[in-house]
Amino acid sequence: MKQIGVSILCLAFNHENYISDAIDGFLQQKTSFPIEIIINEDCSTDRTAEIIRQYAQKYPDVIKPIYHKENAYSQGININAEYMLPLASGKYIALCDGDDYWIDPLKLQKQYDAMESNPSCQMCLHRVKEINAVTREEKDLSIPIKRYASGLHTSRDFFYFIGQGEFFNEVSYFFRRKEYTFYQQNYPKFAQEFMKNKSDDVPMLLYFGQLGNVYYIDEPMAVYRRFVSGSWSENHGNTDLTRYIAFCENSIIAYKEFNVFSGDKYSDELERWQRYFEFKKAEAERDYKKMISGKYSDILKKQENRYQKRVYMQAKLGKPAAILFKIYDFARKNMSIKQYRNKRKENAEK
Repeated sequence: MKQIGVSILCLAFNHENYISDAIDGFLQQKTSFPIEIIINEDCSTDRTAEIIRQYAQKYPDVIKPIYHKENAYSQGININAEYMLPLASGKYIALCDGDDYWIDPLKLQKQYDAMESNPSCQMCLHRVKEINAVTREEKDLSIPIKRYASGLHTSRDFFYFIGQGEFFNEVSYFFRRKEYTFYQQNYPKFAQEFMKNKSDDVPMLLYFGQLGNVYYIDEPMAVYRRFVSGSWSENHGNTDLTRYIAFCENSIIAYKEFNVFSGDKYSDELERWQRYFEFKKAEAERDYKKMISGKYSDILKKQENRYQKRVYMQAKLGKPAAILFKIYDFARKNMSIKQYRNKRKENAEK
């Protein structure tokens, strides 16, 4: 029997509205090698488990479901290391959460071929489309926002790119199983710091980015759903100021720990991220004078003009400017609500 080429790892929790799209995306893959689909169903309170069972019964040779009587994530268990990887036998690992999905039937074959042709490559990524799970609006821009050439990239080139504020979504991650298993079983300190923010994608980019070359395919082969109930993007959007300040502080510490881990090899390429979180922390603390200091001028200049003016005014005028903007925001919000209600009334009358 042919060796499994790719093990797909899928985390599912309360994804009844999305999990079918994810599994269908796995099953439509056209490959020259066998694949296996390992789905961890983390004690959902909706129909997610039922839907997975239906697929598992139909494709018993491909789908390996894992069910729990209690939610494992809330207990701080590393689900990948404890439950999923022991079942994985593929040469490579591909990641996709149950609320995201793949749209290119050749995605796995393209990533497999890229890694096979480049033994020095430790990670393969690709462009990802983004859709709002609430409004179902698909963004024109994809992730990453800037263009990044297809092909092999050195670690330094890769870190320079993400150091400019770019990012690669987890639904595109593709690794060698041996190295991915080692990482999951031996989290370095910087990864543990990122985990305090419930962030596991950034440390993976950093770890595998420094481990070897990175192959990138500039084609949108998957879709990331933003603002799914209970997801990182939704929880992050609802974060209060105290938690957000802690988030920024943890991120600053995590990047410093990565510099220690990598021997400061990429500190110049990644220093903007550390300054970015210092800037956002100052914003949350309303330290506008710090925000306009020369250290953060490049970050401030990338913000909208209206936002820049507000920051400068509040830094120079202090409390009077804050009161003025509070009144302005209140009036603008009420006007928006009124316009929204009028629009709904017009639509109802049509």
